[in-house]
Order: sequence, then C-alpha cells, then structure tokens
Amino acid sequence: MTTSAVVYSFLFIHIGVILVITAYYAVGSLLAPALTERARTRFAARPWLPVLVGLGVSVPWVLAAIVLLNLPAAPAKFAGAVLGCGWVLCGLIGGAAIAQQVGRGGGPAPLPWVAAVRGGLLITLTWVLPLVGWLGMLPLSLATGVGCLILGIAPMRSNRATAVPATV
Repeated sequence: MTTSAVVYSFLFIHIGVILVITAYYAVGSLLAPALTERARTRFAARPWLPVLVGLGVSVPWVLAAIVLLNLPAAPAKFAGAVLGCGWVLCGLIGGAAIAQQVGRGGGPAPLPWVAAVRGGLLITLTWVLPLVGWLGMLPLSLATGVGCLILGIAPMRSNRATAVPATV
C-alpha cells in the first residue's frame, strides 16, 4: 500500500522539476533575447530543421557522455558527467525559443519571458507521462533545444526583396 507521504513526495518532486525547467526557459529568453528570437523565428518557419540539427549533434554527444560515464576511471566519469550536464544545459537554453513559440499560441505576442513561462509549463508537462514523456518527449525536446541554440547563434540573413532601397 502506498502511503500519502510517498504520493506527496512524487508530486512535489514533479512540481519542482517543472518549475525549475520553466525557470531555465525564462532565464534563457531573458539572458539571450536576440539569440532566442532568431532561434524562435527559425523554429516557427521550419520546425523540422532544429529537430534534425539537434538530433545530429545530440546523438554523438550523449553517446560520448554515456561511454565516458561507464569507464572505470574517475576522470573519465567526471568528463562524462560534464558532457551530459552540458548537453542538458544547452538543450534548456535553446529550448527557450521553443517555449516562446509554444507560449505565443498564435495570439498576440506577450513579453518574451511570459511566453517562455507559458510554453515552458506546457512543454514540461509533456515530460510527466511515463515512458512516452521520459523516453520520448524529454530527450526530443532537449535535442531540439540544442538545434535551436545552434541555429540561433548564426545571424539572420536579410531579405533583399523586402529591403527598402536607399534614396539619393
């Protein structure tokens, strides 16, 4: 029989994780607004591109972290832990763009951090479902966040067709 203390501990752990991840999304959008806006714009235009870029970078990154964590030497384990934590951090910072896009919801654009909080709450709630959320949505959203971070670093190309010609 499961006691109420066990139920409450699982509930509060999940609530804590949801709040912390949402805070990372909000802080990521506040600390790097230009990067987040570029990544959000690119994600809105072609959502498959950050997914493919993120998976292409994340699979070898995570595999290297797992291999290093399984080696017997302590320095290798430490390097694997740093690689794994770095992947999660990059996924969360880049995920601010995804959270902003989800938080806008097709309506009027609120403040960027408000959109990040809205979208972050919705994204992290998809992680709660066992198996599908833990093994599917969590790694996929972190890998997509890595892809958004990579694509957000590159500056946007100006569209010459819509540029205003200079007057003489």
